[in-house]
Amino acid sequence: MLRTEDLVRTLKKNKYVIYGAGYVADNFYKALENRDLLGKFEGFITTKGSSEAKYGWSVRAIDECNLNDELVCIAVHESITGEIETILKQSGIENYTWIYPNLYELLAGNKICTENVPIKSVLSANKNNLMIAIRYAAIEQFYGERADGYELYLAAMKLHCGIDTANKRLDSFKELIEIVEKKGYKEINPISLLENYELLDGVHRLAIAIYWGENTIDADIYKSLNGGKINIHEANGRADISELSKKLEEGILSPLKEINKRIMEKYGVKC
Repeated sequence: MLRTEDLVRTLKKNKYVIYGAGYVADNFYKALENRDLLGKFEGFITTKGSSEAKYGWSVRAIDECNLNDELVCIAVHESITGEIETILKQSGIENYTWIYPNLYELLAGNKICTENVPIKSVLSANKNNLMIAIRYAAIEQFYGERADGYELYLAAMKLHCGIDTANKRLDSFKELIEIVEKKGYKEINPISLLENYELLDGVHRLAIAIYWGENTIDADIYKSLNGGKINIHEANGRADISELSKKLEEGILSPLKEINKRIMEKYGVKC
């Protein structure tokens, strides 16, 4: 993995492709576009390719590509990074880097600071967003408190990625729950917030902290999303109630709203 400043320098000088066509790839492309870093961009590739173009670029299958010196920017969620790296190595490609750890610096610039912030304040800034409730539902099923938590989680995740990736993210989340239960939060990275405490990244970690009744959580704080050029809704795949009501069946939406209400009541946040 490259540091963000090194990645930017590399993308200015060298030809590169984006491996991925989902949520992470979309936001990586938006960040590159807003930073005027598309001069050396050669297009998107995925394992199987697609007949649908992205932003006017074709999406080629890996076995149809003749990559030479191009850097392959792996733009996928952490849960499937290892799988993609294996595919690249089997194809004889060694010049690649995983960009997800760089994504929010590319979108928002360098972080201002890392702080231990009140969870109540984070909830207040995100009270109409069901991102946390989606993760919380899965936690409750993990601990045997409900039978539909994984179903709710997968239904929401499928809005932003394929079912295979959604299942892998759920498996990774279960592993994270176990790690926190055994080792606490010392092994866990900070979440990412804007200055107004709107969520950027780390919702799974936050949901676990809320489940266990933590009062504070470590957070990397960012000033803005590239001067406001990128909308917060686009950047983190927000799950606003108004937006999800258009996309999810009432049988999925209703329990998520109930969970969100319980979370807010737990921390004394008025909805």
